[in-house]
Amino acid sequence: MGKTKAIIFDLDEILSALPGSVDLIHSVREAGLKTALVTSKDNIIMMEKLEAAGLINYEMRSDQVGLAAAIEAAARNKAFDAMVNSLDVQQLKPHPDLFLEAASRLEEEPAACCVIDNSPDGMEAAKAAGMRCIDKELNAVQVEELLA
Repeated sequence: MGKTKAIIFDLDEILSALPGSVDLIHSVREAGLKTALVTSKDNIIMMEKLEAAGLINYEMRSDQVGLAAAIEAAARNKAFDAMVNSLDVQQLKPHPDLFLEAASRLEEEPAACCVIDNSPDGMEAAKAAGMRCIDKELNAVQVEELLA
C-alpha cells in the first residue's frame, strides 16, 4: 500500500473514545491528511450524534431548512472532508461500500486510505475495500502510525 493520504473514522468509534478522538481528528487534519466519517446510521442520527459530541456546530436545524442544508452547514466546520451514512450505499459492513464511497468522496484511491475501526465487520469491510485498518481503540491511536 502507498502513503496514507486519508483517514476514515467510524462514528461509533469516535463517540466511544471521546474526548481523545476530537484531538486525534484535529491532529490528523494538522498533519495534512483528509478525513471522512462513516456510519451505518442514517443522516439524521449521524448529525444528532455529532452535534451532541461537539464535533459539529451548525447554525441551521434540519427541521428548519432541510437536511441537505444542515449537512452542508456542518461540513463547513471542517472536522471531516466527507461524511457517508447508510442512505448513501447499497450494503453496510461487512461489505466495503461505506469505505469505498468515503474514498470516492475524498478523491483518493482506496489503498491511500486508512480506516480506524476495531469491530469485526469494520475490519472485514476495510480489508475488502483494499484499505489498511488500525484495529485498536481510537484513544490509543497515535498520529505517527497513521502516516505510514
